[in-house]
Amino acid sequence: MAAVTCSVFSKTHHPSLPEDSLPELQKIINEALDVSPRMMIRRADAAATLANLDGAKSSRWPRVGGWASYYRVEDDRNDPLGSRPGTTLNYRVSIDQPAYHWGNISRNIRNAEIRSLIDSNQTRLAYLNLARDVRLQYLNLIRARRGIDRAELGLKINEAGLRRALQQREQDQGSEAEVIAARLMQQRGQLAAAEAEDWFLRESRVLARLVGSEPLAADDVPDWFSVPDFVDDAPIVISLMASFLAAGDPENSEIINAQRELEIAQNNHKNTKTALRPFFDVTAGISQQDQDFSLSANDYNFRQLFAGVSVRWTLWDSFATKARVRSSLANLRAAEVRLQETQHRLIDNADDLGRLIKRDAMRISIVESELESARGHLDYTLDLRERGEASESDVLNSEYALQQKIEEALFVRTSYWNRISDLLVMIEMDPILAQVPNTAE
Repeated sequence: MAAVTCSVFSKTHHPSLPEDSLPELQKIINEALDVSPRMMIRRADAAATLANLDGAKSSRWPRVGGWASYYRVEDDRNDPLGSRPGTTLNYRVSIDQPAYHWGNISRNIRNAEIRSLIDSNQTRLAYLNLARDVRLQYLNLIRARRGIDRAELGLKINEAGLRRALQQREQDQGSEAEVIAARLMQQRGQLAAAEAEDWFLRESRVLARLVGSEPLAADDVPDWFSVPDFVDDAPIVISLMASFLAAGDPENSEIINAQRELEIAQNNHKNTKTALRPFFDVTAGISQQDQDFSLSANDYNFRQLFAGVSVRWTLWDSFATKARVRSSLANLRAAEVRLQETQHRLIDNADDLGRLIKRDAMRISIVESELESARGHLDYTLDLRERGEASESDVLNSEYALQQKIEEALFVRTSYWNRISDLLVMIEMDPILAQVPNTAE
């Protein structure tokens, strides 16, 4: 079965991505692919899988081994000489070559090869998921950075409200209750500002752990990212989805891995069924036994060279093999059901994802219109203030409403790009795959 492949796509072959307009994000993704702890673990797992494959292949080659013993003894043969001190030396060295094991060795090697192929797909998925997660986390960090600005503006408005309430009370134009309410609002503003700072620090640390770098400071993070090209993206998304679902049984690394896990289960079941059969090896070697007595000339020396066929045959194992056969058969049935479930889930997820992307695009269009309206209202309020028809408080409130709408716009843009990244992960058409080493089968 061929592995899922991916060529290098130009902008016209994939939907818009945040790194298209955020070059710093592209640098962070590239850095993560090299030094992320997640990728270090993946590379270590890949090395272990290749080592296991080499170990499995070695099982078809000869094995050399032996044993040896040396003892000080007292030999009493119930004769007039009595007991006699001496030494004994015994050893055996042999070479064994598997001859006929009912295909178990070949199936074990095939299983190791399959696991190596699965691991290759796991590496592809690790690159895809890491790029997706870094994108989402960096956009969340930008949103958190914008949240700090909005919270600081809210605190500024609340502090102005408290000053106004205190001034009105001093002029007997306001009550103590209004001052208390204004002070509570000011305290809530302080809490919101502290929470915004905490949100940014938390998101920065998460990104740092994900990438394997130092946390970013607020000054190093932009407070804005552009609108996705959702109009131009629509035909690209439709084309990608249609190509992916055209075959009726779409495939990606997850499906291919499930198919390979099924093959492993089949091989394990066959191996288990041969456990009570005889296994034949070709063997050759040398053995020697020496006895040396210090008080007698009755020494003993025996050396043997041998070659032939050896048989290992378990005739009765108290139904252990029967139980293992039932277990392997259950694992085989589970692998078959798991493959079917994964195929059905993939089709359903693709269908759901297409609708979610379409709805996110509609949501972006609505929120962008509302954002333009909020900007227009702020400009209108500024004009009113210039004419003396609006206060500074009115301007700050309009500005705060605009900040809230900007945060909502950034949220829906993030949601859209997260859906796009999920799509590119599912169909494995993310341009980041151009940087995956040795993914072809």
